[in-house]
Amino acid sequence: MTAPARITPVYQGLSRTIEVPSCVLSIDDLRKVFADLDALTREATGKQVDGFVQPVGMSASDFANSKSQVKKESGLTLYVFGKHGEQIAITSPAAITRDALPDRLSTVTFDSAASFKMQVNYDPMNRFRLVFDFTESPLLGNHDPWSQPTPNLSAFEIVGADQTWVAGVADKVLSFLRARKRSRRWLHGAGTFTLLNWIVGIPAALWLIYRWDGLIQRVTGGLPSALRAVVYIYVFLLLLLFFRGLFYLVRWLFPIIELEGSRSKAARAIGGIIVVGLVTTLIYDVLKAAFQ
Repeated sequence: MTAPARITPVYQGLSRTIEVPSCVLSIDDLRKVFADLDALTREATGKQVDGFVQPVGMSASDFANSKSQVKKESGLTLYVFGKHGEQIAITSPAAITRDALPDRLSTVTFDSAASFKMQVNYDPMNRFRLVFDFTESPLLGNHDPWSQPTPNLSAFEIVGADQTWVAGVADKVLSFLRARKRSRRWLHGAGTFTLLNWIVGIPAALWLIYRWDGLIQRVTGGLPSALRAVVYIYVFLLLLLFFRGLFYLVRWLFPIIELEGSRSKAARAIGGIIVVGLVTTLIYDVLKAAFQ
């Protein structure tokens, strides 16, 4: 779910931060939102440029030309970072093509302040920054699913002295995000793995050990009872590790922010078959045993 906007006073206006919901984006989507936000960017920077005071010693014509140049160069900038360190800066929606972008995206940032600041060396009064983090869910490593959500730096921040402009940008971006929203945040939440592990993972592991008891007894028949107990514990831990790996697989197949086409239909189909097959087999086995 999209969190409510948090509004706090800042110099000369308001700062508004809005959580970016889980969504699936296409190249056409990036191109469309760039065009829409570029128009809002130029509206804000154009108004600020119109308020510039003519410097002493500069002619009226030079001042007009200077303002015209700043307006022309103060549109939206799109920064694209690839997984392997690629960096691209784009200032036109026409330049947003599949061929122009890295094969694997890391982050995509729409920045309305960068070009203006490059011209005049300070930030515009009305500005925003929209970040889409396409970083893939970590597989094992240092990430602890018991207490940590899937890391994701996607964010939408607006700073503005013009409340009408701030509201207009927020409405434009939120409408764009809602149209492409997916219900995946829960899957990547901090408590999801813990809950599923307690209600699915641990009971499933215990049930499988119960069902495999005869096999384990035959394999460990010559061992002392203490070592057989260790084998049961070891198998139990392996089953929990397998459940954790399965959970990581599902998170990887359904990321928080996804670029259309980054997950093949074949990969999703195979992953779905594995997960659904294991769950249905386990449920069938439990029901069969219960009603024998």
